[in-house]
Amino acid sequence: MRIRCSQGLRVSKYYGSFQERLPTDLGLGVFDADKAVSALIEHSRTLDERQYAYLQCAVLYTTMDGQRRVRTCNLALQVASLAGNVFRYADMDAVVCHLARDSIASLFSRRMAQVREDLTDKCSSILLGYRRNCAAATSPSQLIIPEAFRALPLYTLAITKSKPLKGRNVSADVRNYYVHKILSMSVRSTMQHLYPRLLALHDLEQNTALPDAATGQVSFPSLMRDSYMYMQGHGIYLIDNEEFVIFWVGSSVSPQLLGDLFGVDDILALDPNICSILPD
Repeated sequence: MRIRCSQGLRVSKYYGSFQERLPTDLGLGVFDADKAVSALIEHSRTLDERQYAYLQCAVLYTTMDGQRRVRTCNLALQVASLAGNVFRYADMDAVVCHLARDSIASLFSRRMAQVREDLTDKCSSILLGYRRNCAAATSPSQLIIPEAFRALPLYTLAITKSKPLKGRNVSADVRNYYVHKILSMSVRSTMQHLYPRLLALHDLEQNTALPDAATGQVSFPSLMRDSYMYMQGHGIYLIDNEEFVIFWVGSSVSPQLLGDLFGVDDILALDPNICSILPD
């Protein structure tokens, strides 16, 4: 794979699971829809706002039938000089994934405490840049966060609590496994790994997760915030990060719910290592 830029731009560094044979070429064993590579692009001179900045990503690969093909993706970006436009149209998911990859890649050359501190500083710098350039007239004591980056502090904390950057109770093998896993995951998988989906199973509607008779579409339940404050002691919740599925069962859960989901009427009869929720 190779990324090309128009004049005034250059790729300074790549992040991901690959072999960098040359400064401009990346070798990948498998590159499918569930993989992603992050690139740090810098501008070497002032760009003209009346023109576009162009990027091209070309991948030379071999199909299952043995055919050699080239797939190219072209992108034209509008040049902006106002910081407000940058924050307004920024993609927080891409920023979070890039911060995660940058921090994990730094583990090979820096101490973990320095990496965690640098990640926090980068999050603060982004929010401080918005205050200075877009909301300088507001009160200094007022918390100002851009609309597109409201959840950036939350995801920054989630990165520091991930297995590669977690300081304690993580073996070297587990840490190394998640380093390579996160470096190769797609944007959607990375976001869900950092902030898993949380569903409440005890108050679902009758037509939830069932196909509609007329359209055939399936109505999925709405997601919750990943916080204990929003959970109830009589509820049953499902947590999914695309690697593990965990059921959280409250101590005062209804025996009818236990019977419907797990086939038991007592919470003490639940198997903590259960792999199926269908009653025998």
